[in-house]
Amino acid sequence: MRNLFLGLICLSATAAQAALVTYEYRGADYDFIVDRDFDPTVTRNPWDDRTQDFISGYLTFDTDYLPGGSLSNASFSVSAPGFAAGCGIPGCSNTAIHDYEFFDGVFTHGVVAGNHEFLAFQDFSFTTDAYGNIAEWNLDLLGDPSELVISSRRGDARLLSTCGDGEDRRDHYVCVRSSGIGSWRKVDEPGTLGLALGALVLVPLLWNRRRRHS
Repeated sequence: MRNLFLGLICLSATAAQAALVTYEYRGADYDFIVDRDFDPTVTRNPWDDRTQDFISGYLTFDTDYLPGGSLSNASFSVSAPGFAAGCGIPGCSNTAIHDYEFFDGVFTHGVVAGNHEFLAFQDFSFTTDAYGNIAEWNLDLLGDPSELVISSRRGDARLLSTCGDGEDRRDHYVCVRSSGIGSWRKVDEPGTLGLALGALVLVPLLWNRRRRHS
C-alpha cells in the first residue's frame, strides 16, 4: 500500500510537469480589408467570403527542447531556412515547436502534431513571463497560400499575391490585417490533466484507508 501511495504521488508530480504545453490564440478583429477602391491592382481577395474576422488557432511547445526545460521567463526563436521544405537539419527539426495550426477565416495553416519538423520559411520568436504566459511574439509563416503574420509588434495579417501588387504601398500584398494585438491562453493537455486529477483523487482515498487500517 505504501509503495502504491508513493507511486501515485510521483505520477501526479510527473503529470504536472509534462513536456507539452499548448496555447490557444485569438487575434484582434480585422480592421483592414483590401479592395479595388483601395488598390486597383487587386484581382481577387478570398477574404471577401471569409467565415470569421480574426486569426485563431493553437501552438504546442515541447519544453524538453527549451533551455532549462521551462517556459517561465523564456526568450527564444526558431527559424526554418527556405531551402529545406519539411527539413531535418539543425535549426529546423527537434525544435521547441511541437505542432501548430491557425485559421484566418479562409485558409488553415499548420503542421502534423509530434513530428518536430515544419515547413520552410517559418519563423517563430517568443518571450514569456514568470508564469509561462506568452508576453511577446512574432510568427512569420510562409507557404501556400503566401504569408501569415501573427505578431505582438505589428498585428496580424494575411498576404496573397492576388491582393494587389503592393507597389509604393505600405500594404504590400495584404488581403486582411488587424492593427490590434491578439492574445494567448495556456491550456492543459487532456491526457496530462486526466492523470493529474486521477492521482489527486486517489491519493486522499488511499491515505484515509491507510489511517483506518492503522
